[in-house]
Amino acid sequence: GSASGVDFGGEVELWFDGFLKLRFAMRPQNGEARDVSSLRLKYALKDEAAKYILAPSFKPWRNEAFTGRFGTGRNDLSLLWLTGPEAGLAWWCESRANWSTSGDDVRVDRHGDAVEVEIDIIAKPERLREAASYTMALQATPNKRPDRLYRVRFNARSAKAPANEGDWSSCGWASHSGVSRPDNIRHWTSLVPTHPSGFSDYLKERKASGRDIFVYSMPLHISPLDPPWDMFSGEWLKSPGIRWDFVDETPRRRSHVVPCCGVTGAADWHAANAKKLLATQPLLAGIYYDISSIGDCVNVRHGHGGVDSFGRAYATSTALGMREYF
Repeated sequence: GSASGVDFGGEVELWFDGFLKLRFAMRPQNGEARDVSSLRLKYALKDEAAKYILAPSFKPWRNEAFTGRFGTGRNDLSLLWLTGPEAGLAWWCESRANWSTSGDDVRVDRHGDAVEVEIDIIAKPERLREAASYTMALQATPNKRPDRLYRVRFNARSAKAPANEGDWSSCGWASHSGVSRPDNIRHWTSLVPTHPSGFSDYLKERKASGRDIFVYSMPLHISPLDPPWDMFSGEWLKSPGIRWDFVDETPRRRSHVVPCCGVTGAADWHAANAKKLLATQPLLAGIYYDISSIGDCVNVRHGHGGVDSFGRAYATSTALGMREYF
């Protein structure tokens, strides 16, 4: 479409689990700069699906209204999730690129049996000289019921004595401390068994005793012990990053893992590791993913961060890349 000399275009993807991804851009016609004074997203929900506000943590209603600022600051909203006891809808934006607001730019109002949302993307006049693009998401929630794992006993450290274990256990913890164990993996995010045959025997033993075993992992992390580190770490890493230390088994030395972005080849490499592990260890119940390191990234080597159409620096959320990896 178009409005006042500005063309709009984009695409929408609707995923199998109720996730809707929206990408759109506005571009001045004929390359001529245009003044833009307002750009606003509006939607509404029935009250039964919007009784509670999470942004991302719980926020109380005050006088049937709620306001906040979308962004990455300490007090900003990283998303807006309205929900009832059974269903809800979450909104998220990949960055503040091409936003122009001051103060609160997210408003929620309850009117009888309806709840209306208004999100100001541009609320201050700007000169649009080139295309301004946006990536957003709307996620229907919940996307599935909890599985049986949440209704039985689960032990997160299978290295403990068997008496402490539940019906389900996770292994791979010994890679934190460099202890030689049959359930050890290269490091706790690698999904690569240190002793493949011993790993298989361990699963058989536990299966025979009535226990199902998961491998503990934090998704999309890489270590200097991993083969791609030397060539791809600079391109794959989330910047700024976070570091976790562990002790390697042989030789005993301290090493570390750091998170990567899911929009890079790291996602393909980790997916290949997961596929190989599950194919070669058929008794494994699955992978227990923990601490999905989602944050902002400014590594321009994979398209994150930069300067927007209005000349302001921005950072990009890694949430969408993490979702696409999963």
